[in-house]
Amino acid sequence: MDGRALVTVAGELDITTRPELCARVEHLLGTRPGTLVLDLGAVTFIDARGLSALVVLRRHAIEMGTRLLLSRVSPPVRSILGMTGLSRSFPVSAEAATLQSALAGHPRPQPADAGFARSGLPPAAGGHSLDP
Repeated sequence: MDGRALVTVAGELDITTRPELCARVEHLLGTRPGTLVLDLGAVTFIDARGLSALVVLRRHAIEMGTRLLLSRVSPPVRSILGMTGLSRSFPVSAEAATLQSALAGHPRPQPADAGFARSGLPPAAGGHSLDP
């Protein structure tokens, strides 16, 4: 499928919110979108478990032939990605315009190329939000 999906994540990305994020993203990966964007602009905190979730979801996306993008990465997420060297592993877009461009279409990665939140966000167009 060449569809696109957007997941907006807000609040804390940690051990308690990881299972919900993983379940939601894994469900979307099962629909085989060409591109899956994680909008992390409203993430206020991320711990090692949250970071681990991003890594696992990235790997699963690649295995499914889906391009996983991080968008509007908040300062806490940007900091931990930089400290761990993972910023080089994730395609990241800081601008909403680039997010819309990503949802407009990009080629899928090849499987050989190879990562939760407390919220109450309204779903983005064509996307999903995470509800507690």
